[in-house]
Amino acid sequence: MIAEERRNALMGLLTQSEYTSLHTIFSSFPTISPSTLRRDLQALTAQGRVILLRGGAKLPDEKERYDLPIDSKLLIHTRAKKRMAACAASLVGDSDVIYLDSSSSVYPILQYIKAKDVTVVTSGIYTVLRAVKLGFRCLAIGGEVRGDVGSVVGSETEAQLRGLHFHLAFMSANGLSERHGVTTPHAGEAAKIRIVRERSDRTFFLMDGSKHGLSFTYRASEPSESEIISDCRAEFEGVFRSYRVAEEDGLPAAPWEDGEDAW
Repeated sequence: MIAEERRNALMGLLTQSEYTSLHTIFSSFPTISPSTLRRDLQALTAQGRVILLRGGAKLPDEKERYDLPIDSKLLIHTRAKKRMAACAASLVGDSDVIYLDSSSSVYPILQYIKAKDVTVVTSGIYTVLRAVKLGFRCLAIGGEVRGDVGSVVGSETEAQLRGLHFHLAFMSANGLSERHGVTTPHAGEAAKIRIVRERSDRTFFLMDGSKHGLSFTYRASEPSESEIISDCRAEFEGVFRSYRVAEEDGLPAAPWEDGEDAW
């Protein structure tokens, strides 16, 4: 069975129940090795067609396409995220105070920062853990945690952010369009983005090509206010305040690609 046939068969199996264990997947394809099936599941996850969970897999519903756990999101558009993260990290200077959001696009920045004495401020609980593990001075913003995505939101979060100043802020969102700018389906995330942008000397949004042309309910940043880092060129580059295309330059494997836990 060729790869496309296997993956179509896997998708068919996953449609039969809300959650399918790895044991069920392996036993349903006895002539195919577990390692091959794992690679197929990872490939489907990278396409956004499957959510890998601990011990199993499932198909995403419409909401989950935007609220995947970070360990699943890190498997999607990995090359683009590494390119954008390395580009963002090159902008960080010695002794800078930087804000990082909870997104999987921003999370990899930590591993590429070469500047010294950097302070990381974040509203992402997994970003906190990674920053501390890598030895950064870190300030965690408090508030209500949004489930598996690990993002902290709410009035307490917003109040704390208003009392801070950042040299640089790196964030992401769900949509980027010429007409609506940077948008998200979450009111709390949009409010947080607007506050951080006001409290930062410069703000960059890491937006891979899959987000181009999409618009959601809440506008987080106007096109004329938005500095974009992306993995690809777009027709509307001139619309935004600035638009950087991250170069492909032989980046090393991310920790989660080598089997290490993301956090």
